[in-house]
Amino acid sequence: MRPGAQPPAAAPTAAVPAAAAGFVRSSASSAGDHVPRFESVPEAAQAPHGPYRQAPTEFGGEWWLVNPFSGPQPWVRAAEIAAGTGQVEAVQPSDDFLKLFGPRPERSESSSLGEHSIETFVWDRELAIFEGVGIPDGLSEEQVRTAADAMKQWGMGEPVFYKSRHGWAARFPDSLLPEFQISPETAIKAPQVTAAVYHVQAILRGVEIENRHPRVPSDVWPLDRFTVNT
Repeated sequence: MRPGAQPPAAAPTAAVPAAAAGFVRSSASSAGDHVPRFESVPEAAQAPHGPYRQAPTEFGGEWWLVNPFSGPQPWVRAAEIAAGTGQVEAVQPSDDFLKLFGPRPERSESSSLGEHSIETFVWDRELAIFEGVGIPDGLSEEQVRTAADAMKQWGMGEPVFYKSRHGWAARFPDSLLPEFQISPETAIKAPQVTAAVYHVQAILRGVEIENRHPRVPSDVWPLDRFTVNT
């Protein structure tokens, strides 16, 4: 340091409170935990709008940070480690869930490790938030039957309505695009629009549709896509 020069000022440090506003640290957590968990978090941080999900009561009911690195159920992994066995009883998917989402994805020869990780993460997440199937409030069985008849004419099969923590959705597990889903209100009140949207998504994913819905734009259904066998 040159004579008379002032020593550099220390870098400012922000005071770290014991608990940020609205966050109450879990009494069971420790410095070695790699997934943050709290006894309570602000409403804005709670799923589905925030990244924190509440564990089931049997896992303590705390709020855990959930992201692609933690997995959809970090409380399960923590219980495995605490038990020292590396295993706990897994959540068993119901028949209704399996009909909608199929079995847990297995890695195929054509899929990369990253693709398989994403597929299993999505499947595990859907299982964690799945609540069951039925008919949403405000819709009648007669409405469902009428709309289902219209959509079945376009090769979509019977709609199945399921509820998760995010609300209700409609899927078509017997269709050529079982991962397609749409809001129940749209499916019931606008079945022709639903069929057109389904056809557009199917075509864009390379699924062959024999009977195109007339509302599918022509630029989505190019004539030179097909050949005529003679």
